[in-house]
Amino acid sequence: MNQVYACVLAEVDTGMTFEAARYLAQKEAVGLVVPTTGPYDLMIIARADDPAALGKKIVSEFQEAPGVRSTLTLLILDELSPHNWMKELLASA
Repeated sequence: MNQVYACVLAEVDTGMTFEAARYLAQKEAVGLVVPTTGPYDLMIIARADDPAALGKKIVSEFQEAPGVRSTLTLLILDELSPHNWMKELLASA
């Protein structure tokens, strides 16, 4: 079955970033969650069976994470061959 993938950016309340990251890391749809700098506090790589299922997960799970104020979802259209360092990073996550 073809799955859909997305990069979800989350704004989190001050002091709640790592708690939100730990909560989200336990979700089955989440492949990677990392704290970031800039206007968004977390970057989440997620997958689901179809866009509707992904939307439901974002609303029912991601936006309910402790301290999450808002999310911005970027659908991943295609995977290009990542550089070796990216493969190593993802393999260690």
